[in-house]
Amino acid sequence: MAIRCDVHTAFDYVSNMENFSQWFPGVRSIVSADSRQPIEPGKEYLEVVATPAGEEREIRVRVRQVEPARLFVTEGEYPPLMPRMEIALRAEGSDACLITWRMLSRNDAPESEIAWLPIARRTIQERAELGVAQLRMRLERHSAR
Repeated sequence: MAIRCDVHTAFDYVSNMENFSQWFPGVRSIVSADSRQPIEPGKEYLEVVATPAGEEREIRVRVRQVEPARLFVTEGEYPPLMPRMEIALRAEGSDACLITWRMLSRNDAPESEIAWLPIARRTIQERAELGVAQLRMRLERHSAR
């Protein structure tokens, strides 16, 4: 997704997970669970998310990998999905960037592929389409100031 926002501003926004509930549907809240900086590997958050079954569930999320202005990766403790979120950024000049957002499952058990992952995949895909559009809107609005 191309965004009219410089890559550093975009990275600062997406790498602070306390912003996640502002742009990603289904995330009811997300708060810091420790005193580490947002881009420090090992940083933990507590996220309350609406599940595909319509329930709310608290998930512990950890920052796993950070390359400033290039890559931000988190992993959540939410069995059986065991999500991994990857946000890759690339500068496109001084005032624009490309953002690639991916959600993966760390659960490779065959029974999950049949029973759980198809439902989760459909839900996340629907949320991702809206979430990425909302992210673009927020970043471009912020950048226009």
